[in-house]
Amino acid sequence: LVSVTMSASLIEKHFTKLGKEGIVQTVQKIQQVVGRMRAIIEDILSAEALSESGTAHTMVCKEADVAVIVKQVCDEYQARAIEKNITLHVDMPFMQCCAFIDQRAMYQVLDNLVSNAIKYSPSGRNIWVNVSALPELYIQVRVKDEGPGLSAEEQLHLFKRFMRLSPLPTGGEDTTGLGLSIVRELVNAMNGRVWCESEQGAGATFIVDVPMTAHFH
Repeated sequence: LVSVTMSASLIEKHFTKLGKEGIVQTVQKIQQVVGRMRAIIEDILSAEALSESGTAHTMVCKEADVAVIVKQVCDEYQARAIEKNITLHVDMPFMQCCAFIDQRAMYQVLDNLVSNAIKYSPSGRNIWVNVSALPELYIQVRVKDEGPGLSAEEQLHLFKRFMRLSPLPTGGEDTTGLGLSIVRELVNAMNGRVWCESEQGAGATFIVDVPMTAHFH
């Protein structure tokens, strides 16, 4: 908030001196700070809603194509990946991958996982997002990165609230330690499952399975 106020004041007081390029750069900084603040507030509000009701919103589960949501999320993060010199690979199936999900909740889950992969990946690395149908009646989404990875001990506590892990964001991004706990709660509410496969120094793969049918438990 202080950074936004200072930047806005700079434009107001030195409008003529900054010039067009200076104003554009200052506005971009304001947008970045506001974006980080919004993400933090959204995490806090989602966590609070989960504490009160068990779900971040009233679940409306119905059949929907998970691949469509994956594509939407990845399209929205392409610019951020390019900005950090990260290549985001999206492996889309040739057929529909319909699951019984709440579309808003599924979007929030995937938004968090793709965002985290970009947040913790060094420049010049790759991220792979894959969607597939499993024989045991699940749709699976895998988000794999080439980041620092996680120790076995950290993986035990990964989905707890306010967890601070050893990997640090590579672009100065902020983190609340709430995102993955929200992911777990939302996936559980859709009768799905989520986990991580990782080795320290060898990246991480976050895996989400959601059921193809309403009566799957």
